[in-house]
Formats: sequence, C-alpha cells, structure tokens
Amino acid sequence: MQLTGVGMSPEKLAVLKSLALRPSASVAPSLLPIVTGLKEGGYVTDGPSGWIATAKGCEVLALHQPTSVPLPLRNQS
Repeated sequence: MQLTGVGMSPEKLAVLKSLALRPSASVAPSLLPIVTGLKEGGYVTDGPSGWIATAKGCEVLALHQPTSVPLPLRNQS
C-alpha cells in the first residue's frame, strides 16, 4: 500500500484531522477547495453523517503523529 498524503500541506492535514475527529454536515466555502482535493485523493468522503475522513485519511494522520519522547524513569528508592 502506498500513501501519497505524506507531503500534505499543514492546512490539508488540519482539515483532515478535524474531519477525522468530528464529521461535518457542511464545510465553510473557503475550505471547499481543500475538502474537494482531499475527496479526490480518497482521504475524505461525503457520507450520511456529512464529510468524514476515510480509512486512508486516518492512515495518513497516523503517519503524521508526533513521536513521543520517553520520559526518564524516576528513582524508586
């Protein structure tokens, strides 16, 4: 499987993340070009609940999760 969303702009990632967290019945006119591009890429769909991220979109978001830095262990003496 090849994901092409790796080089996605921060704006597109923000909209995708928003739609992954909460489907939206409508989108602002200013965001429509971004949402349309995400739909053409297969990252979002307009389903019965409104605009929502697809599995492919969620996989791209998972790739962009910040890596966590392990916390130092506390001395348990």
